[in-house]
Amino acid sequence: MDFHLSEESKFYSQQYQIPLEVPSLDTEQDYSDKPFILIRHGFSMQNFQEKEVTYKNPNWEYSQTDGLEEMFTNEKYIDSSLHEIGIFQCVQQQKSINKFKFHTVFISPLRRTIQTCIYLFATHPDRQNINFVLLPQLAECLCSSGCFSAFTLSQTRKEMEALASKYQITIDYSKVSELGESWQIKVLENDQVVKNILGKLERNGECDCREPYYKVILNEIKQTKNYLIETWDMLYKKSKKAQEIIKNFQESAKQQQIQNGYDETEYKIGIVSHGYLMKCMTASRIEDDGSVQEGTVLQNVQILPYSFD
Repeated sequence: MDFHLSEESKFYSQQYQIPLEVPSLDTEQDYSDKPFILIRHGFSMQNFQEKEVTYKNPNWEYSQTDGLEEMFTNEKYIDSSLHEIGIFQCVQQQKSINKFKFHTVFISPLRRTIQTCIYLFATHPDRQNINFVLLPQLAECLCSSGCFSAFTLSQTRKEMEALASKYQITIDYSKVSELGESWQIKVLENDQVVKNILGKLERNGECDCREPYYKVILNEIKQTKNYLIETWDMLYKKSKKAQEIIKNFQESAKQQQIQNGYDETEYKIGIVSHGYLMKCMTASRIEDDGSVQEGTVLQNVQILPYSFD
């Protein structure tokens, strides 16, 4: 798959110090003891907007920086897509990902992670036989319009399925469809927050002048401290729920492979998600103040063979 960066993207990569090279992986190493392959999404439009803001305001603060509220709450930034640089990063990693055999790849339902998965696996020799499954619990911290997926089951789904079909990839939306439009709210690990927001959505639906779903959620983001509907504590708990779901699936798949006479260490489970979510997923604890200091911070489109044991 050929892909070339525009001169504009090359210019901004230098001005904003955006690395074009992705972390390399020694594909000759034995990863038989690592059943999972962790992958962070590529450089996104939200990442680019953050680079713009921090370039103009190197000492930015949430409450004082010009342009920050617009970046975090403007509806035009809803469910940020990959930047051209992010697509370029995915193409660079195709040879590395093609070295692995996959049973299933679990993906965050946000646009940039779906795009990352499609472009990354676009040349995988077995892509038509891999199960690509959207898992709601892999979604990034709900802390901005860029991390809010408002149209997952409507226009975004049409766009992503059209892109996937170009590369003979099929994406399973069933786990998202089960939860419906407000899936991202329903997986939040705080019953009171979920009840409060779902209650507002229900009351909003009873009004004659019903506001669209995305406007209600963006208003919630604006009213929270530092735009965080989902705190670190909530994200940590959600990441562990995702980990539990995936580990249980992996154990079931392993037993099935053994019964069918396959080497259970040969096929991997992929996880395509986000920086903060994976930091929490790979951490062993949360601090007393509710922060997460442990965990692995992946770079954009970094491929990390991993074991949760």
